Amino acid sequence: MNKAILFLFACFLSVAGLAQGTGKSKIYLKNGDVLTARIVGYKPQESFTIEISVNGILDIPFNDIEYIVLDANNKNTSKPAELSAADINSMPAPKAKKTYGDFYFESVNEGVVGLGIGNVGGLPAIPLIDPLWGGIYAYENQTIPNATSFGGVYTANGIGYKNWAFAGIGIGAMGYSDDIGFSMPFMLDLRARLMPSKKISPLVMISTGIAYHKGSVGSFDFNDGVGVSLKLNDQINIHALLAHSYMRYYGRLSASGAVVQDGVYYNYFGVRMGASFRF
Repeated sequence: MNKAILFLFACFLSVAGLAQGTGKSKIYLKNGDVLTARIVGYKPQESFTIEISVNGILDIPFNDIEYIVLDANNKNTSKPAELSAADINSMPAPKAKKTYGDFYFESVNEGVVGLGIGNVGGLPAIPLIDPLWGGIYAYENQTIPNATSFGGVYTANGIGYKNWAFAGIGIGAMGYSDDIGFSMPFMLDLRARLMPSKKISPLVMISTGIAYHKGSVGSFDFNDGVGVSLKLNDQINIHALLAHSYMRYYGRLSASGAVVQDGVYYNYFGVRMGASFRF
């Protein structure tokens, strides 16, 4: 569209206060795309600024716009002389949105699988007995290969910031292939999307907390991982992480008669895959 006509239309918007109290318009682009958005500002002879979602602000150059249809009376910028302040002011005001600046509520949900690596350490030492005189002459720390596998589901809910940072509280349900049995971890979960403006970004995470095991035995759990996050839209990201998990028993969570395994520790290596949802 002619730049002079667009500039005239921008002047009408300024006089009428369109950037502060109007509803959504339809912006028809020269490439055939149609955007439904609220016009929140403009730069004379340069661009319109539109809001397409919460935290979704975009500048559209004049040269990319074919014409704009106002929501109120279906009038467009190809006939700017027909536009009046009354026309623009008759457009419905946008609905109020629950916003908290750059912060929002977010839920991270994923499946988790892992396989034990290295040895199980911290097992009680065993006495070494001299075969000649039958007495104990030393103690030897026990280690056994960790071949345990585990899998389960995990969810963390908390606060996100600018599609970059996340902090929340997580809870899971995990099953192990040996006597560890069932576990419910409770975690402080921290994550960062290192390139928030990109569709695909590196992702890092750490979480730490305690876990409840069958027999009321508790453990300290720590998880860390690196991977990739794919932004599907303004509300949904999907991700995959290569993760390490460390679990160390520290005793009982209740006096249920469970065997105390204080100091025994396991290491796991596995995958965490899922999606995060912004509210």
